[in-house]
Amino acid sequence: RRVISQDIFDLSTTISYAPDGKKAALGHYLMNRYIISILDISSGSFIMDIFDMGDNIYPSWAPDSSRLAYFLKRDDDGYGDIYRINLDGMEQTMLAANQKVTSLFWSPRGDKIAFNANYYDSFLMNSDGSGLYQIDTENFKDQVINWSPDGRSLILGSFQDSTNDPYQYGIYDIETGAY
Repeated sequence: RRVISQDIFDLSTTISYAPDGKKAALGHYLMNRYIISILDISSGSFIMDIFDMGDNIYPSWAPDSSRLAYFLKRDDDGYGDIYRINLDGMEQTMLAANQKVTSLFWSPRGDKIAFNANYYDSFLMNSDGSGLYQIDTENFKDQVINWSPDGRSLILGSFQDSTNDPYQYGIYDIETGAY
């Protein structure tokens, strides 16, 4: 069924379905910048817009669908900050500053957020922004692909610096750091 038919989207629209199935976060271009709009699926109406100064992109839902993490790109060089916002709009928290994020992934357990930055670096932090560290897989360039369903490991796509090296996929255990 058609949920929305407003003509506000372009080809760079990102859509993230909330785990509860009741909402979706739509990242789209409007008024010369990217904003994130929260759509109520049952009514087809927007219930919230996130439009901080800059481009608001890469929405990722908390497993309970009450919060959203997103990247706020401040300038043309691609750097910005990762934020978490409650859907009631009452609490917005900066989680990580001065990053060059290309994607965000909230863990199924809700306790961690993984993100890709600088194209081939992967990072992990607690969902409150503490404990930020770079995932190290020994001279490989990594990208987080997704979380395991239990939230205990990440699927990474990796390759070494040489362009002739094959792309590899592996499992990164967040408890032990084993890859």
